[in-house]
Amino acid sequence: MENKKRTADFYDAYAGHQESVAFNERHRHLYECTKKLGLRASSAVLDLGCGVGVMSALLLRTVTQGNYTAVDLSPKSIEAAKKRCAASPNAEFITADVCTFSRPGARYDFVTLFDVMEHIPGEEHDELIGNVAAFMHADSKLLINIPFAPYLRYAMQHFPERMQELEVPIASARLGALLDKHGLELLEMRTYGVWQENEYQLFIAEKKKDFMPRPLEQESFFRRLKRKFAG
Repeated sequence: MENKKRTADFYDAYAGHQESVAFNERHRHLYECTKKLGLRASSAVLDLGCGVGVMSALLLRTVTQGNYTAVDLSPKSIEAAKKRCAASPNAEFITADVCTFSRPGARYDFVTLFDVMEHIPGEEHDELIGNVAAFMHADSKLLINIPFAPYLRYAMQHFPERMQELEVPIASARLGALLDKHGLELLEMRTYGVWQENEYQLFIAEKKKDFMPRPLEQESFFRRLKRKFAG
């Protein structure tokens, strides 16, 4: 409990810095990825670790009729997020620990952990993923964005002044194993960069289900030919 209070105090103090930095290309990239996965006006979204609401404001550009719920441990971050998204009546912001946040019976189309897990002690990751899985229905998508572990270790060594209170490098194999343990299927993992090569990893997962063959739509010969010469 003492550790949680210290973390909340850190992010209360850090909220001003986050607001000054605000939007960047990483946020844009994650927003576009979520839209491509099917985010729509009527979606129900649970955004865990929302910070000062930068991603909230982007997601709410699309989620205009659905239910958007955001959770963060820092009261001041939640206060800032509420102000940023005051024009969205369908948005709810809650101060709580994302590892234990509970809403019995609630299910969401999208659950997001954008740049959150690396700031949570490793021994709590199992509880976190188990908690996340409880909010998902058969067609939900879980999006987890974390720093690529080798990049984070490099940054911790060479740029310690840029680090937050807690930075935990997370191996992709370990995260994959946690998803599997809690009944989630890893659909895709992308390693990408915004300012440096291979800075981040995006994991996309859903509930495990029986495999059902779904033939891909085949392009006609003439469409393939047209696309080839158009490029």
